[in-house]
Amino acid sequence: MKGEFEMQLEKLYTVNIPTGVDLQETSAMCGDIGDQPNQRTFGAYIYINSHMEFQEIKGLGGAFSELGGKALLSLTESDQQQVASDLVKDKFSYFRLPVGASDFALSEYSLDDHDDDFAMEYFSLERDHEYMIPYMNLLKKYAPEMELHASPWSPPAWMKDTKKMAGGGGKLIDDPKYYEAYAKYFIKLVEEYKKLGFNIDRINVQNEPEADPIFPGCNMDVFQMANLIKNYLVPAFKEAKLETEIFAGTFRTINEATACEFLSENPGIENYIDGIGVQYTTMQPLYNILQNYPGMKIMHTESVCYRGENTWPQAIALYMNVVNYLNAGCDTFTYWNMLLNEDAKSTWGWKQNSMITIDEENKTYKHNPDYHVMALVCSCIKPGAKRIVYAARSKVGIAFKNPDGSIHFMASNFLDREDVGTVTIDKETFELKLDPFSITAFRVK
Repeated sequence: MKGEFEMQLEKLYTVNIPTGVDLQETSAMCGDIGDQPNQRTFGAYIYINSHMEFQEIKGLGGAFSELGGKALLSLTESDQQQVASDLVKDKFSYFRLPVGASDFALSEYSLDDHDDDFAMEYFSLERDHEYMIPYMNLLKKYAPEMELHASPWSPPAWMKDTKKMAGGGGKLIDDPKYYEAYAKYFIKLVEEYKKLGFNIDRINVQNEPEADPIFPGCNMDVFQMANLIKNYLVPAFKEAKLETEIFAGTFRTINEATACEFLSENPGIENYIDGIGVQYTTMQPLYNILQNYPGMKIMHTESVCYRGENTWPQAIALYMNVVNYLNAGCDTFTYWNMLLNEDAKSTWGWKQNSMITIDEENKTYKHNPDYHVMALVCSCIKPGAKRIVYAARSKVGIAFKNPDGSIHFMASNFLDREDVGTVTIDKETFELKLDPFSITAFRVK
């Protein structure tokens, strides 16, 4: 390869973790096992092969929310522009849109709260125009190729057996006229957002369908979801000539392994879905799905939210989650609350992390540790990138070939000293230096 052209290794972005952060547990989780006698465990070693390709990356992004939009709009106009640019310019392209209220809405609402409106005559984005759409428009200025994946936390209250969106799950009424109405609801969602210049590329049918939350939610077992998709959503989308993909999920493994259950208990359902959406899951179900359903698209839909501490150990865990989900075969990674105010508190009473915190009263903002991790990740991975072989000793990382042919990779060093070693890329070897307590993105050019 050296005879054909000279490759160069360029350091793109480094996140240096502040001194004093306890990384002992993190190091153990990452396999930094230290120096052992009679074994070559010292010195970084990374092997990358760009000729072995895996999934194509659809995009990276974060989730919109009413509370995030309200916080952003509290800033001066110039600061709104700066925060929007900081968040997404040359970074995010694929965003999550709640359909109606999420747990970070100002209150519960759907896009059609008119009882028994089976024809969707009263479907409206009026509520979204207050905070959500201005938030989206601000970010789209700096991410013009923005695409959306959407999921409801709950159907409209009148479609549920409990007749309420929040306060204890409830189920979508098991009746064809409600299924038909819900399919129309999804179609109107796609069509009305399209009129505003936003492409909803994918829908996930139900957020966390096994949960029974106090915030907006809906219990939807794997059989009801399969019935809704196969017999109502797929035919309705086809008739409406929509190109939006239909994903089952979003599934977790906190309570139940519903992603695997959905596929195994509904034989043939893989022929009616475009993929599976997952969040808060272990990696084993993803390996099982891809082994049994080769080529199945799996998307990551929500990062771990924590409780508003915004610490460096949590940011390191975020980095490891990005690496783990993408190495397991996901074609997206979705950060949860991109922006929150200084309280960081949900309408239903608990705090969560964010990339940027906005002080609404003082009209100031600050970047949290998660921001720096996601900026590093986005410097390395572009839409259309193909994951390639990455193998390393004690260094959590991942590698990609981007659409322009460049090779990018990330590597961690959670030791308290600089780690010097080598990286071999397509048989060419480079010296590699990793700062102590750091995560670094590299480009080969």
